[in-house]
Amino acid sequence: MKIAICDVPPSANVYQRAHWAVKRRLRQRFAWIMRTELMLQTIPAPPTGKRSVTITIHRNRALDPDNLTGGCKPLIDAMRDIGLIKNDSPKWITLSVAQVPCRKGQERTEIEINDIGRNPSEGVGI
Repeated sequence: MKIAICDVPPSANVYQRAHWAVKRRLRQRFAWIMRTELMLQTIPAPPTGKRSVTITIHRNRALDPDNLTGGCKPLIDAMRDIGLIKNDSPKWITLSVAQVPCRKGQERTEIEINDIGRNPSEGVGI
């Protein structure tokens, strides 16, 4: 499933310095935008196993890798809140974050989610 958001997450430096209420509103805003985008698509099945999450951020200003990945925290938390991923631990998701340069005014975030495995809590079947 693919989701396109016409906004970009802040850098990790900006996010870490924000007040807790600002962080919560940011996460809620991303959850609302993702729910709205999903309403235009088919309803996704709830997660039953590990998922691959690829986040591509189109920005006009490049960030260093740790600042880019850390800034995706509100997006990942919003995906967990609305049930696109079961949990944000490495047991449940494989995360990949990339950035693509773009012109100012064309910033956006693209998220691709794919099932890649069974439920990690289940034993190995025969």
